[in-house]
Amino acid sequence: MTAAPHGPAGAVGAVGASSASAPHGTLDAYGAYTRLVLETMPRESRIGLTLGFVRTFGIPDIAHVLHGTGRMTSEPRSRAKATGAAMFTLIGQGLDSEEGRRTVQHLRKVHERPGITPELLDYVLACFTVCPLRFIDSHGHRSATHDERAAAYPSTGTCRRRWASRLPGTAS
Repeated sequence: MTAAPHGPAGAVGAVGASSASAPHGTLDAYGAYTRLVLETMPRESRIGLTLGFVRTFGIPDIAHVLHGTGRMTSEPRSRAKATGAAMFTLIGQGLDSEEGRRTVQHLRKVHERPGITPELLDYVLACFTVCPLRFIDSHGHRSATHDERAAAYPSTGTCRRRWASRLPGTAS
């Protein structure tokens, strides 16, 4: 599967997924969220994820870390595409898939730096969960269902535990 950018330059891209088969490595309960994002409302989900990406810059501690890497100012488009590819891999392939495990390992590596606390990580993960759901509720052809919403939140907790297990102050 390959990342395919959509929308304006720098917008979070999507990873193609076949609607004929369930994504590999996802749990049945998580499938409701996967279908919502990749099949039912992909455009709204993509916009919501992009808004979540942008929202993280509004937190001074996060903005400071991101500015300190230099990539946000020197390579903003590639940074946005890389973030989109990672998010859509985790959503479409699942955390337990081979691709999901590789993505989580990569996220750990690139985020092992001073200034990234468990609280900041929680905020970023929440942005990538809450913003798409809110955008869908406000602008989609229907609101997210209870099952879709319930499926999204546990995956955020699981992702945090796997991604943040090496950050100071987090449990393994």
